[in-house]
Amino acid sequence: ICSDKTGTLTKNEMTATLLALPGHDDVEVTGIGYKPHGEFHEGGQQLDPQTDSAVGRFIKAMALATDAYLEQGKDGEFSVVGDTTEGALLVAAQKVGWSRAQLENDMPRVSELPFSSERKAMTTIHEVKAADPRDLFCDCDFIAITKGAPDRLLDWAVSEHMPDGPVELSDTRRAAWQMQIDRMATAGLRVLGVAYRPLDSVPEEVKPDIERELILLGLIGILDPARPEAKNAVRTARSAGIRSIMITGDHALTAEAIARDLGIINEGEQAITGAEIEKMSEEQIIEAVKTTSAFARVAPEHKMRLVRTLQQQGQVVAMTGDGVNDAPALKQADIGVAMGITGTEVSKGAADMVLTDDNFASIVAAVEEGRIIYDNIRKFVLFLLSSNVGEILVMFVAIVIGMPIPLLAIQILWVNLVTDGLPAIALGFDPGEPDVMKRKPRATDESIFAHGVGRRIIWRSIFLALLTLAAFVGGHLAHGLDPLSRTQGVEHLTREQLVVLAGEETSPQDWDSLDTADRIELLTSEGEGAGEHGEAAEGTILAAAERIPRTIAFTVLALGQIFHVIAIHAGHKESFFKVWFTNNRFMLWAVLGTFALQFAVVYLPFLQEMFDTYPLKPLEMVIVIAVASLIFFAVEIEKLILNR
Repeated sequence: ICSDKTGTLTKNEMTATLLALPGHDDVEVTGIGYKPHGEFHEGGQQLDPQTDSAVGRFIKAMALATDAYLEQGKDGEFSVVGDTTEGALLVAAQKVGWSRAQLENDMPRVSELPFSSERKAMTTIHEVKAADPRDLFCDCDFIAITKGAPDRLLDWAVSEHMPDGPVELSDTRRAAWQMQIDRMATAGLRVLGVAYRPLDSVPEEVKPDIERELILLGLIGILDPARPEAKNAVRTARSAGIRSIMITGDHALTAEAIARDLGIINEGEQAITGAEIEKMSEEQIIEAVKTTSAFARVAPEHKMRLVRTLQQQGQVVAMTGDGVNDAPALKQADIGVAMGITGTEVSKGAADMVLTDDNFASIVAAVEEGRIIYDNIRKFVLFLLSSNVGEILVMFVAIVIGMPIPLLAIQILWVNLVTDGLPAIALGFDPGEPDVMKRKPRATDESIFAHGVGRRIIWRSIFLALLTLAAFVGGHLAHGLDPLSRTQGVEHLTREQLVVLAGEETSPQDWDSLDTADRIELLTSEGEGAGEHGEAAEGTILAAAERIPRTIAFTVLALGQIFHVIAIHAGHKESFFKVWFTNNRFMLWAVLGTFALQFAVVYLPFLQEMFDTYPLKPLEMVIVIAVASLIFFAVEIEKLILNR
């Protein structure tokens, strides 16, 4: 997961906390969030920016060089409309009592050079109309105020505004400013620089060269604390075999501090900057993405290069983005993730997924949910294929060895629609196994039948078919019938036995007086209307005699599938006796409902007639349930073996 820092890994609750000005010690700003309440302190003493010209000059300049504004809601809380970083600057100005609108009365904006990720700066041009700004800045008609990356402004500046006025920026002072930038960034602050340039007139076309020969006003450090849930999300992702990579436009030391706090990089590891990426060969960048998980001062084209490099190594890459320029990287990534709050419509259109809360933890939660869905699909496939292949085997084997048809068409439909259907739907509500985020990612070309799913389908289908056929044969033998005989051995029964099987009306009164040959002739003459697939003709002795063993086989198959889904729902390794139905009440109701429906088919007279079933005796039903449950215990034994 290649993630931006601001707002995704951090709270995006920017607070200006520190000012670094020429000729001043560090100025600390109190207050948190977007409430415009706080004070300015230098060396433990409170100061007033309205009387301290250096502090006042800096705060006015940084507030003027913004496009955002503060909005107060009905509940009295303030929110930022626009960039949250600029919002932090406006809040700092509001702590003095200055709004951008008030400041623009004295210094109205007349032109601007918008921010770009290449320059990492923006410039606004203002007309100096009042006397106070002339005293603070310069005796000029126009002024260009530049706000942006401090290292860029340090390169472009030729002077710094000391308390007594602009002074040439020496190499020694440049080194001192660089140390200040590094110190603030190491503390995890987002650092911005502010500078200005006097102008005699407004250029007809504002070009980037206006951001040269600047007079440096100072630096501001903005605190954006890491999201508490992001640290846990990074840890969870790592346990799931997913690597988190921070890609940010901030200073390298700021990126390192936040990444280290979140556990993305270890102590001593360093971030790689966009400038360093540009100088790298393909071999070097391949090695860099293997060993580095924090990239700073990156441009959109750097994101694209990083995504491609990771993909060339066989990685599945998710990339976050919010700007128009991020769209190509979002398209290139396997999963483009746009920000729902701060993202542009272009980035959302290019993405596969939109984070409505702009939270990194939501990406990891989506991965977990995806794994749960995939697990449930595998369970669904395992259950349905095992059941249906088992039914096919039952019918096929019975035909091959010459037995009567074990299941009628309507009984097969019942099993497929009801016994299979309800539990299969309930599988979709399984919440996920305990180790779902402790497994390594699966290969993109991995079959759904991998990791033993295909093997389980085969042996469970065979086992379920054997149980059903065994119950069918056992039902015959228990009632003195021969499943391999054309007449099922009915000719050897007494009339009393025949009445139990076929009923009083179907059993001939003179049955006991007939010899074996006459009985066979009677049975075979009735069988002339038999179905083409081996079913005995309706209303005949043989058809009536088949009801008990067929009902036994039908019920074993139906209940066996229910016991099978009970074992499946617990997971491929977790024992049902540990989870029961506590994590999926839908499964409990599906199982109970299916049991009740199957009993209704066996015992309710109007359903008996419809499904051609026989009311099994209590002992027979107990034996049927015991035989059907063998599939459950077989699966539990398999889990025990796998765990060991």
